[in-house]
Amino acid sequence: MKKLLIVVCFLFFAGCMTTGSYQRETAGLIGCPPDEIQIVKHSRLSWTATCRGRSFVCSYIASGGLGQSSLVCRPEIK
Repeated sequence: MKKLLIVVCFLFFAGCMTTGSYQRETAGLIGCPPDEIQIVKHSRLSWTATCRGRSFVCSYIASGGLGQSSLVCRPEIK
């Protein structure tokens, strides 16, 4: 039951993000300012951010306690 509650909370908050939110969340992890980042495609839990000719796949990963998660961005493999 606890895991279900964590997933429900996570999906709720991830669904509330706007494109600007994705850009701000991603900026520090990929080394580009938010205004230079384009969000190419996204779902509730993952998205592709493009900046300065590079693309990164970003996603939230559950970590630790109730409703906690970490954002991870990795270079897109083409």
